[in-house]
Amino acid sequence: MPVEITQRLLTSTVRIGQHRFAKAVLTGHGNRCMFCGMGSVIGGRRRPRLLPASHVKPWRESASKERLEHLNGLTACPTPDVAFDTGVLTVSEDLSITYATDLEHALPSDEPLRRAFGKPPPADRLIHPAGADRPDTACLGWRRTQVFVSSPTAAEGVRRPGEEDCPLDARFAQTV
Repeated sequence: MPVEITQRLLTSTVRIGQHRFAKAVLTGHGNRCMFCGMGSVIGGRRRPRLLPASHVKPWRESASKERLEHLNGLTACPTPDVAFDTGVLTVSEDLSITYATDLEHALPSDEPLRRAFGKPPPADRLIHPAGADRPDTACLGWRRTQVFVSSPTAAEGVRRPGEEDCPLDARFAQTV
């Protein structure tokens, strides 16, 4: 490809309804990161890229209606968002935050990691506004077993005793 060509027209899939999901999740969590409490309003202006609404169970793994369910979402500023998305940290049913073993071992000797993941900024548990809906615990369980890198069951593809499928799967399978 010649160096002069720096863009190309592509056809792609667009997430229909993603804005409704994001608005419900952000509003439900007080427009604050559930990991550290940071808000997305600076100088009276909302900075949307500072605080995305993320899916607990990824879009690609979810049924159509499940993709828009606010209980399948949480708010996180970029560093914990990517860490959660890639399985470097996870959230337990009691909303406590757990780090992957590799991250735990790297913290003492890696100053930048310690600044990002030391205590603080992330809280020990998700910061959950009073009266807000909690992220679905079964979907959090799905995330722990399928994505979290320290989980031996995720590597083996085996469900932990007592773990259930995300209930949103069954609920939305009936309505689709």
